[in-house]
Amino acid sequence: MKRLFQTLLLILPAACMAQEIEPLLNPNKTWSCYGDYFFLNVKYRLGDDTVMNGKSYKKVFAHGSDVPYDFDWSEAQYKSALREENGKVIVVEKNFITEHVLYDFNKTAGDTIRFYRPIGDFNQGVLPQYDIGKVYKTDMVTIQGFQRKRLFIHDPFMVDQLPTQALNGLDSQADIWIEGLGGRTGLFSRMPDWGVVGPEPYLLTCVSDNGNLIYLNNTGYDASSEDPCFIVPPEGSNTGGGGGSTGGSGNDTTGSGGNDSLILSDFRTDALSFQAYPNPAQDFVTISPVRTQKATATISDLFGNRVKVITLRVENNRITIPLSDINAGVYQLILETSEGNYRCRIQVK
Repeated sequence: MKRLFQTLLLILPAACMAQEIEPLLNPNKTWSCYGDYFFLNVKYRLGDDTVMNGKSYKKVFAHGSDVPYDFDWSEAQYKSALREENGKVIVVEKNFITEHVLYDFNKTAGDTIRFYRPIGDFNQGVLPQYDIGKVYKTDMVTIQGFQRKRLFIHDPFMVDQLPTQALNGLDSQADIWIEGLGGRTGLFSRMPDWGVVGPEPYLLTCVSDNGNLIYLNNTGYDASSEDPCFIVPPEGSNTGGGGGSTGGSGNDTTGSGGNDSLILSDFRTDALSFQAYPNPAQDFVTISPVRTQKATATISDLFGNRVKVITLRVENNRITIPLSDINAGVYQLILETSEGNYRCRIQVK
């Protein structure tokens, strides 16, 4: 029994950091994109639930502007509806009832993708169009303490014709899907054509979660001083400013050779400095070690909805958080201390 207990202690930190599919559809998220609608800066938010064909979706609202702005619900238009299912994001466009697979994060290197590219406008709805893409590599990227899967997708003809050592040259012009964020070419991702140089006509510039910026990609563009997510096109141009956003110069924020400036919050990710036990938990979870006098714990569901916020004094370098008032499920736990913020996933049974 003692050996079993010691074994459990060894695996608890790993259990705490275990990765599951990161939801895309968090109602607190805002997506800023360039070129999604007549080459304007467009922002997207999720609205109310809707039911179609017996399935629940989140409504997506959007509006474009040629001046920096915050999301303005009074100007927003209903664009489409999204739902998630087993690593896939499914879309139904406005004025239509047919489902299309927008993202599939179950794909791996070598898999072919039927790439959905909607064409149309917010008022009339869009016409479905498909291209064939191929995943030529995958990796993981850390954002706010969680590793998320990243898929690099391009025209299968180019991928199949190039030698392995040349595939990294495709990174700056591929579409890149990031679990929980969407595609590099926008929330409603579009695979760029091979040979595109300079500013892409579609670009995901920012994603914020509950007001906190978690993704920024405006490298190579003129951004507004009032809104770093807003691209300022050169006068007389409708394709953005400056040089390419994600070229191979080491400045790209999404390719394999860049600076990957995706983590904009101070989250500690070292499992040895933050353990949650027992995990799964039932009546309480203990966090250790905590080297401050007090700490605030925020527990949210996987869609970002807060279910508990509590501030506790630290005793013997640990705090114990009561869980008896929380339903069974998997939750995100953020511990805020004076020495930094810590993030972990816990299971309540």
